[in-house]
Amino acid sequence: MPYKSMTATQVSLRPLTHANFDTVLALKVKPEQTTFVASNENTIAKAYLEPDKVQLRVIYADESPVGFMAYWCDPAAAAFHLLRFMLGSQHQSQGYGQRAVAIWLDELSATHGDIRVTLYYTAGPGNPQPFYAKAGFCDTGEKDGDEHIMALQLSAPA
Repeated sequence: MPYKSMTATQVSLRPLTHANFDTVLALKVKPEQTTFVASNENTIAKAYLEPDKVQLRVIYADESPVGFMAYWCDPAAAAFHLLRFMLGSQHQSQGYGQRAVAIWLDELSATHGDIRVTLYYTAGPGNPQPFYAKAGFCDTGEKDGDEHIMALQLSAPA
């Protein structure tokens, strides 16, 4: 279900297709953010290696692609991991990211019920930890190499 803001911009998540592929490849984060997120080309290439587990979604504001995300899922283990999340530099700070994450989490909860969603981030100035904390993720205190792990427990809708 698309999310409607007070400004009437509709945010939605859609599949990666031939029609939006080139636009997604053209989306870039701010130069100072490149150490925190892989390129969209890299994300698409890695998703090709696990097509049964990795889901790709394009973030739209109205009818324009503004961002891209990938997540790994293993429904049998109730395990879901946000692999990549990015908004094009010109589309940041407009609320699209928080709305896209909320839509995605609502979809996961509605489809899969009680699950744990994880993500990793690298520490450093300008890292995305505050963004994910605002979305409800909490630091677990665990690390995978240099990356910190955040998690969110979702419950099935009542």
